[in-house]
Amino acid sequence: MFRCDICSFDCPTQLGLNNHQKMHRRKDAEETVPKRNIPRPKKRPRNNRQRPQSPGVNPSGDEGAIDDPSISLAAPVIPNTLPPTPPAEREDRSLLAHILSELNSLSVDDPSEDNFLSFCILVEQAVQEAQRHLFERDDEARPAHPRERVNKPDPDPKDPAFIQRLYTRNPKRTVRMITGSDGARCNLETETLFDFFSGAWGPASSDPAFYEETQETRAGVLDREFSVAEVIKKLRNAENSAAGPDRLTYHHWRTVDPSGKTLVKIFNLCLLFRRIPPSWKETKTILIPKKNVDLALPANWRPIALSNTIYKLFTKCITGRLTSWCDRYHAISPNQKGFMPHDGVLEHNFTLQERFNDARDNKSDSVRPGWMCLMPLVPYRIAPFRMPSRQLGSGMPFALWLQTCIQVVRRGFCPMTRAPTLFLF
Repeated sequence: MFRCDICSFDCPTQLGLNNHQKMHRRKDAEETVPKRNIPRPKKRPRNNRQRPQSPGVNPSGDEGAIDDPSISLAAPVIPNTLPPTPPAEREDRSLLAHILSELNSLSVDDPSEDNFLSFCILVEQAVQEAQRHLFERDDEARPAHPRERVNKPDPDPKDPAFIQRLYTRNPKRTVRMITGSDGARCNLETETLFDFFSGAWGPASSDPAFYEETQETRAGVLDREFSVAEVIKKLRNAENSAAGPDRLTYHHWRTVDPSGKTLVKIFNLCLLFRRIPPSWKETKTILIPKKNVDLALPANWRPIALSNTIYKLFTKCITGRLTSWCDRYHAISPNQKGFMPHDGVLEHNFTLQERFNDARDNKSDSVRPGWMCLMPLVPYRIAPFRMPSRQLGSGMPFALWLQTCIQVVRRGFCPMTRAPTLFLF
């Protein structure tokens, strides 16, 4: 125990005793410093003198009477009973204004093949117009012959002005440039990669009669057209990721169509035709290497398909509608935490960690959370189950699909990788 020499206060630590002694020194300083007496300000008497009145005003206070006969009253103001003229809509002077006028001229009651072909041509014209406006200067300044090209210096990650501009447009690329982790290029032969990924990511076969169609009466997912506010919100919240074959990013679409009216019209026409332009299905596939592995094997490269940003924006709008639809009709199990608007994966992680802690404290060899299964397929980077796209709209019950997964996993291996699994019951 540490005792104070002034008041015999006992403290278990030296730090507490030091704080207690600081209190004594503060009190001594307040007592030794002379106190200042601040005088109060004197109250000033109010000036009660009356102000002189202007000529022509009745001194009695009656505002309706006028003493001077030479002064006449103004004519009464007649209120305007006509409704105010609504403000005229601002003329759209964006780059794609003429494309929007041609899209509006298309007949919305004629989803024929010719009308769809005209729609696809207008979409391609909008993309070409944006490319011409954004990339024409760069293409003209770039020499056609490689020998005529001037060696342009590489961007310096230590240049603060360049880093600030780049971070505003693409934060992820800025971080990769600063850390120097851009990744390696794949030098494997095209035939080798094509043969490997054709077998690993080929189409899956299934029986459509396996799933049962729901009998509930529900409204359609796309029961109304997209609004301008809906598309603009998705466009503003979209990160400026890598572009697709058309080289247009989200930043470029915000530049050429700031009002979003052209994009909204294109998306609503896609809902009308129930099809998308064929150019949206073209992607550019790149390979990303895995860490600390042999890059001479095709399995150690992860393929990523880069689609056009206008198509990804269209899918974002559909995803938003689908999410709200599932929330309205409770179509998703409450146990589903991943890939939801709210981050609920931490809840499952916490529950699983607590189960492991209980097993460690009780010296038990088994973990039984009851409803959770853990499949350690991280080294393989391959999803254990794949669902064909044509089965997504068949209305299959989630519980029936989960029971099938449980029966497969209970055998102790994954049907795709033959890897051992840890199933927790």
